[in-house]
Amino acid sequence: MSAPIIYPHSDTHSLLTLLSLHLPYSGPLLRLLQHHLVYPSKTAHILATFPQSSAPGPPSPWLIAYIDIYVDNETQVVLYSSLEAETRVPAAKLQNGSAEPSFRNGNELSRLAMEPDTAIQVQAQLLCLCSYIQKQLIPPYIAFLESQSNGHNNKETPCLSQKNHSFSPKPLEKIPAHPPTAFKIGSLHSGIRDLLLATVTDPEKVPAHIPKIRYMPHDQSVYMKYLFRRSTYDPPGEKRVGAPPSDSSDVTAANSLPPGYRFHNVDGLRGVQERHLDLVISRTSIPRLKEMMREMPSVAIYHDGGFVDASSNNTKPSPESTGPHNDGTDQSPIAWAFLGRDGSLSSLHVEEEHRGRGLAMILGKEVMKMGMGQGGVFTSESYGGNDEGWAFGDVNLKNAASRRVMEKMGGEEGWTTHWDVVQAIGDGLQG
Repeated sequence: MSAPIIYPHSDTHSLLTLLSLHLPYSGPLLRLLQHHLVYPSKTAHILATFPQSSAPGPPSPWLIAYIDIYVDNETQVVLYSSLEAETRVPAAKLQNGSAEPSFRNGNELSRLAMEPDTAIQVQAQLLCLCSYIQKQLIPPYIAFLESQSNGHNNKETPCLSQKNHSFSPKPLEKIPAHPPTAFKIGSLHSGIRDLLLATVTDPEKVPAHIPKIRYMPHDQSVYMKYLFRRSTYDPPGEKRVGAPPSDSSDVTAANSLPPGYRFHNVDGLRGVQERHLDLVISRTSIPRLKEMMREMPSVAIYHDGGFVDASSNNTKPSPESTGPHNDGTDQSPIAWAFLGRDGSLSSLHVEEEHRGRGLAMILGKEVMKMGMGQGGVFTSESYGGNDEGWAFGDVNLKNAASRRVMEKMGGEEGWTTHWDVVQAIGDGLQG
């Protein structure tokens, strides 16, 4: 078997047509390419294992990847293999005798079904993709970092403004940055990860002319990919928050909030405002870049002030209500959600004193409506049809509370995913 060739692609529309035939499995990469059409990145590359002239009908198995090394500690690589549509998930017999996917013990991972020869072929595709990234894309990035006065640390870093958030809780510790000579692959299907790991644990089985990789220490968490059909977040007759005043559905959305909560600040502005991005970033352990968050649809919830008694649904006057969350001049949101570049829920958060009131579920549905609705970042017009408005959410497999929120929102268990940092090594690096 000869080493697979990696081809650059510039015709995003033909790839969208191909990926649409593999929904929902191809959804995260498809959404990322849609986002790229609206917010193109000069440092992004789209690669595939087939030449541009053969899309949309390449022979299987094939691989497509979106790479932007310059996003630093965020997800730099998202890929999709045509084999992912062959997902096989573990099943457990329930008390009623039915068999359904079960990941409750936190140890079960999604698997892929394939013949040994096919597995070898896909492994070679994955390794050659990693080699291409290492040889063609990493060196210019390193040169860019070296040209900066402060090296790769001269990046936008999460930092709370003492003026606006002096009494805010200490920011959550971030997942450590990885070396700039390696790259982070995100939303990686467990079955595809198995193929990559096998090349590390049994390197002697990899042909000598095929590049090799090594895994770098990183977050070892396993995530559940939840799938949301349009009918779960945008039933007929309802539309997103911020619809024109003549649209009564905007009133319906506002009425879904408990008394004292609203989707806009005192100036009538909706969504997360620029000055509140530091607050948002401080509430997550996942590294976030402001410039990327500015390009994501967002929904925020504001509170009229006072102490919230979640058990009684009462709002009581509180001396803290005049702080930066409710001062009338820089009122901060008490809950927010973004829809990431890959169509996944991102930074969904409710401040602790406002939890237990169903705000997370409301936020999640509204931000999906915003991104997936007419005029949103993600639209089916880009490639023609086969879309049920799929949106996604990745939740730590062991985070029972967050998983319950996903399920209450109508999310379906899809497959398990990982965020891994790898580095291509050896003399067989592709160029």
